[in-house]
Amino acid sequence: MADRPLLDHFAVGVNSTDEALARAARGAGGREVARFTEKSWRGAQAAFAGGIRLEALEPIPDPEDDFLLRFLEHSGEGPHHFTFKVPDIVARIERLRSLGIEPIKIDLSDPGWQQCFLHPRLGLGAVIQLAQQGGAWSAEREPAPKDGSLIEAEFLGAELRCTDLAVAETVFAQVLEGSSEQVDGGVAYSWPGSGTLVVRAADGRGYVEAVVFRILSLPPGREMPGREGLLYEGPTKVVSIDSEEPWPAPLKSVVGGEAVR
Repeated sequence: MADRPLLDHFAVGVNSTDEALARAARGAGGREVARFTEKSWRGAQAAFAGGIRLEALEPIPDPEDDFLLRFLEHSGEGPHHFTFKVPDIVARIERLRSLGIEPIKIDLSDPGWQQCFLHPRLGLGAVIQLAQQGGAWSAEREPAPKDGSLIEAEFLGAELRCTDLAVAETVFAQVLEGSSEQVDGGVAYSWPGSGTLVVRAADGRGYVEAVVFRILSLPPGREMPGREGLLYEGPTKVVSIDSEEPWPAPLKSVVGGEAVR
């Protein structure tokens, strides 16, 4: 476990984990590294060339908690939560409470995986999970060797529309220790080696505006992937950028009354 919080993975609700991972492989070179079943869902994780992982969650019949079914019925396939691994979850819970933020679904019963969540009503644009992992994860496995037939891409992070920027600053910077930088239209919070969340103000309800991949290499004959069919069928944008394009967009400045980068 690292000595500071890390953005570990980004979870999407889907109707089929097999289909989601197949799309991630075709469109961004995601290679399966875990598959597991819990009391209310089955899941799988894909790793990319660098950065955070993608986790696909599929509901199972007669779940103990039907949150995922309700999510898919209300929102369709797409972003559900971001998971941060923390070195001391009890300390983070106490820190959140001292700042006036009450976590939900706190579960410290399993020393292998202790967790809590921050409800989207807080205005963060998505569910945020904090977790402390103890020991090796039994579902973890090595990805299949690269064979040159897939796109190679790095999963960089996501762009969030938040209804409460002050709470976002409190959670992402103070509690989860992300470094912050002013960028075009908002603030980027980053965690070394594990992704970036760009936060901008929401006009109404908060949501995940986009997830972002950097394409590092393309197999012969392949073009830059488009949005269609990558990861899920829902409306949240999937942005693919090339190796030279900056992300997040740098802060604009004004010279002679004209905005420039």
